[in-house]
Amino acid sequence: MTEEMRIVSADISTWGRFQGRDELAKHLAGEKIAKWQALKAKCYDCMGGYSDGAMDCELYSCPLYPFMPYKGKTLTKTQLIRRKAPK
Repeated sequence: MTEEMRIVSADISTWGRFQGRDELAKHLAGEKIAKWQALKAKCYDCMGGYSDGAMDCELYSCPLYPFMPYKGKTLTKTQLIRRKAPK
């Protein structure tokens, strides 16, 4: 396992439980995963574990976008308010 994989493996434990988490964990553990699992894992990784919630990434130029698990899902008004609120 590379250093980058070790870092990502450690981060996953703090990320949300959304589609792609288990698949990414299996990949990082060296297990073989199916193509559809790899797609979910990559979206989960790219979105940082959906730290802002499970929503559309809107990265239309991404070749995996047509398969994105949360394509078309937008944030609710409450989620938008929380996102804009100063911390």
